[in-house]
Amino acid sequence: MGGNRRRARAGARPLTTDTRLFLPVVAALAVLLAGCGGRSSSDLYDAGATRSCLQDRPEYVGPLPADAGTAPTRTVLYVSDVRRVAEGTERVDLFFDGPADETLSQLQTPGLFFYPDAATARRAYRARIARRKATGNLFELGRNVVIVWVRPDVQQRLRAIVRGCLRS
Repeated sequence: MGGNRRRARAGARPLTTDTRLFLPVVAALAVLLAGCGGRSSSDLYDAGATRSCLQDRPEYVGPLPADAGTAPTRTVLYVSDVRRVAEGTERVDLFFDGPADETLSQLQTPGLFFYPDAATARRAYRARIARRKATGNLFELGRNVVIVWVRPDVQQRLRAIVRGCLRS
């Protein structure tokens, strides 16, 4: 049984330097990916935190108006309180208004629905799309939030304001 004692089994090769460096990276990646099967509650968007962000925007002027009688001279944003609409589901309504000479002359009123988890939000999103054959960008899904744009022609800058304020 002489021979090379470093080889524990017949046909085994010693690890090369590249392999020794590669294995810890693969092991670390495997550990990181093991926890990615589902999102933790801290990865879910929060209605209150999102509402606070929207209230900090320069477009914000107050809660939803009872009457929008006069057209504002700039784009403005109204934000409702967070309302519970079903068990575990909260809603925040937005109201964008702008000068009559802008393309925003027709009111934009998106609604944000915050579901208890991403799977429930996906089911609600699919159900909404199934009810309307031609969605035309009316619905958007992000983690546990379904955004209902109400109108398909919502400007990208308004969409960016809403998306940019989704908070965990």
